[in-house]
Amino acid sequence: HMDGVRAALRLKAYRANYKFEEGYMFLMPELAVLKREAQFFALEALDAIAAKDIPRAIAAVGDITRIGECLKDDPILISQLVRFACHQIALSMTERLLKEHSLTGAECDQLEKVMTGVKQDDGIKHAMVGERVCSWAMMDGSSKELARVMTFEPAGDSSFDVKTLGVSLMQLAGMTGADKRLMGETYDELIRALDKPDYAARDEIRDCFNTMTQKAQTFPPKVFTLMLMPALDKSAQ
Repeated sequence: HMDGVRAALRLKAYRANYKFEEGYMFLMPELAVLKREAQFFALEALDAIAAKDIPRAIAAVGDITRIGECLKDDPILISQLVRFACHQIALSMTERLLKEHSLTGAECDQLEKVMTGVKQDDGIKHAMVGERVCSWAMMDGSSKELARVMTFEPAGDSSFDVKTLGVSLMQLAGMTGADKRLMGETYDELIRALDKPDYAARDEIRDCFNTMTQKAQTFPPKVFTLMLMPALDKSAQ
């Protein structure tokens, strides 16, 4: 199994079969599979460290970073978070290796080479652009689609039907348009802030979310912004 994964990692490109046509309800089962493979390579690295097989441990760390880099171009925030989780696994294995063994100069060079994938880039910015597209697509959807965001009741349930009617009235009154505008303004500010180094962007991102919350609570209330956007607040961290 592991040899098969290594062979796959030698391919030039990775693409998940996301069904974007399903809208915000589309599933991403590939992410759990990728993280599981990274954990398998972590076990292999631990076994190699215990056996004092440093080249095999370094190779396993490199495989973990390559799994993370499969998600480099994914335009979805959770994909980038899984990518960073794989990088964290690689860093943890590297710390364990350096704690338990002294490496030669050649081994240090090899480790440095495999760790080049674990570096800061515009992954979160790329994801925010994708999240903005998904959010706007959702806001342009039908009243039934928006009602599903607000409830877990199935279509046809009386409670769901009432909420669908409420969303229809919000659309007619222009309230969902105000939501979409505030979302767009917030995403624009976030994307501009993410062009800066993280130490410079951190306060700006916090201010961006504070401003968004204040604006969302003014009339007309931006219900969907308050429901969906605050979850992004921790992504920069």
